[in-house]
Amino acid sequence: MVLEAQATLHEACSADVVLVGSGLQTREVADVLDQPFVARGNVATAGGCLASVYLAAWVIARQEGVDAARSAIHDVAPVGEKEEHVERAMRHVMPFLGAPA
Repeated sequence: MVLEAQATLHEACSADVVLVGSGLQTREVADVLDQPFVARGNVATAGGCLASVYLAAWVIARQEGVDAARSAIHDVAPVGEKEEHVERAMRHVMPFLGAPA
């Protein structure tokens, strides 16, 4: 089963957040950066097993603030790795926050 969703560029530009996912064949159709997380304006993409953590941290930080993002990531982090997990996520996300919305 394949799920697809499309929006116009106008809709994407006016959205609070645009999350872009990728699949196994992404490298066949696009240049892929060797980075776990990238954001430009209100558009973000991430790859790998921690992609959802990075995207969630970015969205929460933009909408509710960095402290709220840290708290949320801490809540779902593995036992015994909470601080390390939070720091890893925020290290990748913080350079892309600029002035939070």
